[in-house]
Amino acid sequence: MNTADQNYSCMAFSTFTKMNAYRSIWINNTAIKIEMDKLESNLSQLESVSKEPVISTINVTQDKVKAKAEAISAILKVTGPASVYALDIDNTTLHDKLNVSKGILNKMQDSVLPQRLIRLNNIISHIAHDLLEYGLTTEDISNANSKIKAYVSIVDDPKKLIAERSSKNKTLSVLIEELRDIFYRLDKLMRVYVDTDFYIEYRKSRKITDYPAKVENYQE
Repeated sequence: MNTADQNYSCMAFSTFTKMNAYRSIWINNTAIKIEMDKLESNLSQLESVSKEPVISTINVTQDKVKAKAEAISAILKVTGPASVYALDIDNTTLHDKLNVSKGILNKMQDSVLPQRLIRLNNIISHIAHDLLEYGLTTEDISNANSKIKAYVSIVDDPKKLIAERSSKNKTLSVLIEELRDIFYRLDKLMRVYVDTDFYIEYRKSRKITDYPAKVENYQE
């Protein structure tokens, strides 16, 4: 929530409290009661949304970068010896599939790299036993598998969080716009109480502190 919306919401809570202090005056005014019910519901939702933790993609993005680097390093450790194995058995097709470099893998987008790593890992799993004669261990092969799985599982997290954050921001925006509509109607309805202490206190509570120049002018 930006500063302007925070100021507006603070005004809304303050005015709601002030209006309830004068409840006995407006309780029989059906039109105002409708707006106050809407205001109470809106503020309840606003408070709930505002209490949700701030959604940040920074840590997840950093984790993804780390997981990507570890997955690439782990798969290259096994594809190197595996490509030599492919040459030894005269399987050029297999060799070409395994002949990857760090530069090539690093340049791949997150939308492409996971599937490429999975395919490489599947090839390695089928020839794992033969690769033990090429200096690799079962731990090396297992590590490549686990690192790739870790990368694949985290690669979409930033996108999901961005979508979630966008949804939350949209919800806040909608609630603030609803508040503006409620107060537009209340301001008009409250004119029947002009020159009363109730109206004066209402006007005071409607003052928005540090709000930008676009604030409505309530002088009549």
